[in-house]
Amino acid sequence: MLHFNSNQIKFLALMGAVIIGLLSFLIFKDHIPYDKGDESVNLIDNIDMDDAPLLDSTLQEEQEKEEPDTIKVYIVGQVQHPGVLEVPIDCRLNEVVEMAGGFLPEADLMRVNLALKVQDEGMYIIPKIGEEYPEIEDIAKNSSVMGNQDKNQKININTADQTLLETLPRIGPTLAKNIIEYREQHGPFKKIEDIMNVPRIGEKTFQGLKDLITVN
Repeated sequence: MLHFNSNQIKFLALMGAVIIGLLSFLIFKDHIPYDKGDESVNLIDNIDMDDAPLLDSTLQEEQEKEEPDTIKVYIVGQVQHPGVLEVPIDCRLNEVVEMAGGFLPEADLMRVNLALKVQDEGMYIIPKIGEEYPEIEDIAKNSSVMGNQDKNQKININTADQTLLETLPRIGPTLAKNIIEYREQHGPFKKIEDIMNVPRIGEKTFQGLKDLITVN
């Protein structure tokens, strides 16, 4: 029969406690929660600030997407199907005539500039041979219906009113209003490129305006 003195009993008890503690740790270590705070900090630290320009580029691309790819024009007179047509941006008058079914036999082609680039919300009249349109001159002054605007005279986007701004390509009433509101809120444009800061005017629209506008 084994006999243990008091010191041996204490030693065995201590060893048993140690063994039980190790077993408990091995069994429950996978269930011990840990603080994720440091991980969150690391994730934030890992964000590369060099990516910031990419965010600006994305915003600009979104702005470009907001620009319409089509415009609406009103064609009347000597065409097969007069009325309001939805046409691509940068469309020429001859293309609009084709979409309207073509000319009627008595259309006076000598009085029409078929190479004219049409504008959003513009009205275009195809006259009849020998028929006068006394109202055309008055309409043209306000909306460039017949495309008689002096191409060599640039429009000052800091002083132009709503009507004059609407004579610019791709600039209808909404964009003209946006231009006026922008300069009232932010002051005069310092350079023509600043017009791209106006809502719904991006690089695509600016390319069609840059040779026609000025800030002086």
